[in-house]
Amino acid sequence: MSENKDSLIAYLMFSNMPKISAGHVYLGDSSTMSKIGFTATIPWFALFFVLMIAMNSLKIFPSSWHTSLVRVDDLLLAAAMAALGMTTQLASIIRAGMKPLQLAGLLFLWLVLGGALISLAMTCLSSW
Repeated sequence: MSENKDSLIAYLMFSNMPKISAGHVYLGDSSTMSKIGFTATIPWFALFFVLMIAMNSLKIFPSSWHTSLVRVDDLLLAAAMAALGMTTQLASIIRAGMKPLQLAGLLFLWLVLGGALISLAMTCLSSW
């Protein structure tokens, strides 16, 4: 862990991340096909969120725990976002240029507007 660049939270959340082998991907047409093996690194918090989603969907916990678990989930999500923010350096954002920032802005709008439309649709459907 470097002295002033990484926070303890980021270190704990991203250290020793599991690696999931996704096998091989073949690129190119049939005559020039090349085989590329790759491994994806998944942060621990992402795996725990998926685990909690599954446990919530299976109704493993008593309903009286639901509010407390949602609060813990919000806290963990905030900690994950803080860890990501604390390890982001302005110099690397500037070095990446405008295209990634434009893509991030587009994705932000997509998520906000898409979420609003889904919420509106669900509200309309539930009032039928």
